[in-house]
Amino acid sequence: MVSRSGEVVGGLFFGHPETERFTEHHEFLMDGIANQAATAIDNARLYQTAQREIEVRRNTERELLKTQNDLEAAQERIKLALEAGAIIGTWIWYVPEDIITADERFARAFGLDPARCHDGLPLKDATLSIHVDDVARVEAAINTSLMRGGRYSEEYRVRHADGNYRWVEANGRCQLDAEGQPLRFPGVLIDIEQRKQVEINLKRREADLALLLDATADGFYAVDTEGKTTRCNATFLRMLGFTSEADVVGKELHDIIHHSHVDGSHYPPEQCPIYRVAQSGDLAHVDDEVFFRTDGTSFHVEYWVRPVIWEGELQGAVCNIVDISERKRAENARQLLLQELNHRIKNLFSITNGMIQMTARNSTDVKQMANALSGRLMSLARAHDLIATSITTKSSTAGPSRLRTLVETVMEPHVGSRSAALKMSGPEVSIGPSAMTSLALILHELATNAAKYGALSDPNGSVSVMWEMSDEALTLSWKEAGGPKVAGAPDREGFGSQLARLSAKGQLGGAIEYIWEPAGVEILLTVAADRVGR
Repeated sequence: MVSRSGEVVGGLFFGHPETERFTEHHEFLMDGIANQAATAIDNARLYQTAQREIEVRRNTERELLKTQNDLEAAQERIKLALEAGAIIGTWIWYVPEDIITADERFARAFGLDPARCHDGLPLKDATLSIHVDDVARVEAAINTSLMRGGRYSEEYRVRHADGNYRWVEANGRCQLDAEGQPLRFPGVLIDIEQRKQVEINLKRREADLALLLDATADGFYAVDTEGKTTRCNATFLRMLGFTSEADVVGKELHDIIHHSHVDGSHYPPEQCPIYRVAQSGDLAHVDDEVFFRTDGTSFHVEYWVRPVIWEGELQGAVCNIVDISERKRAENARQLLLQELNHRIKNLFSITNGMIQMTARNSTDVKQMANALSGRLMSLARAHDLIATSITTKSSTAGPSRLRTLVETVMEPHVGSRSAALKMSGPEVSIGPSAMTSLALILHELATNAAKYGALSDPNGSVSVMWEMSDEALTLSWKEAGGPKVAGAPDREGFGSQLARLSAKGQLGGAIEYIWEPAGVEILLTVAADRVGR
């Protein structure tokens, strides 16, 4: 079977069990049937082809209709955006010709002639109104898009027709040809002045908040729910020894600043009140723990932890930290001074008893004894007045006094009328209230020990007090002579000696040294020069 176009489309077969049954008439009939079958097949194929073409056409029409609808929707959205003021202009830059065409809104935004923008103008003319501080950045972004193609986005300021600058955002796409060369560069211009003002106001408020936080004496430290630091203030950085906020933001600091308890035992992160509040939303207050600086040293702190909640969701926690090292030292000093008060009371009884006996041995009658004893007791009271401020207050409010006067006042109850029992030598040195308190405590302790066990316990004993002042320190030498023979250093350091050592080191920034000579103890006391006048 052959189609009208001469294409073989199939074949027909006729058969009979007996031979020579077909005649020429039958063959002619077969040819006719074959031609009709070929025509039918050919017509069927033409029909199928037509059906496919019709279906393709229908699909194309549907696609065109959809594209038309999408285009109309896009045009409507652009129109709405333009009318709403979000998009303030559109442009197309034909890069090879360096001609940019733009709509009227674009022209107004750049302070250009709308007619020129409609007809086309060079890019350099269209960008003349960009703020001088933004030009280099915009040109760099455009050049990058020209080289790579694709999306372009940049924010900058442009001068409007009224002479004022406003922030805009330019969004476009550079289209490249088959050889990778820039061809067209369409885009839109969006007014972001209001958004920029909001951002500026937020930055200003952020700066004000940071300034306020940095001005506080307390350390400020915030974490998210995972324990990572989100922000801190300058006091926190100074307190812990960090250089900048970049050293802590985004990091978990527990293993750096909070890894151990006061007793030195390990502090697991899951037990940390700061992390616990950040995860639970509870409150926490810890009145005495230790934090560790980056150099490994520790200090006592009191801190409060509060949850940070935004729009009903827990964001983390904020911790306010107070360095209570001074408070702890003051508490320790207070306890020490309370013990000193007990110690002094006991010493007062002992000294009073010794003075009564010494006065009795050297008095000829009761009246003479009463007068001498009264004077010595009053001298002891005056010396006690010098150390009273260290027991009741942090420091005396009195003005500077002379070192010689201080030594005389402290020693008077112990030497009395025995002028040879005290020898003093040294320049005039003014002593500040705080230093006087500490020196009075130390000298009172030395004098008491000398009266109880040393040179002043013997009627023929004496004490030599000499001092000198340099740019670095005040050096005071205390030498005893004429008393009982010194067997050597005591087996243990008494409370009074401990007090003297702590006062010399802590309050006076110096040291105290004992030299146990058989003829009498020698004591060397140094005071830092910058502490003498305090």
